[in-house]
Amino acid sequence: MKAIAHTFAITLGALVYDGTQLHTIAPYKVRAVDISGAGDMFAGAFLFDITPGKDFPTAGNLASFAAATVVSNYGARLNATQQQQILLQVYR
Repeated sequence: MKAIAHTFAITLGALVYDGTQLHTIAPYKVRAVDISGAGDMFAGAFLFDITPGKDFPTAGNLASFAAATVVSNYGARLNATQQQQILLQVYR
């Protein structure tokens, strides 16, 4: 991948490449009940942090945790309270 892409992210926990360094983000252990929306949640959370300038490891950590949270619930979305809890847990 590094030979053809300047940056990338792979979900498995997260493996993110910022153009210089490859970062491995440990997966969060959860009981998955519905995998609907996991990839979209990962991508959205990753972009949420990258857009204002956070680094790839930070964004990968948020994305991994958000995806783990969404697969722990039924449905592909999280409510506002769940979203805030994720941010509080990741950035405390």
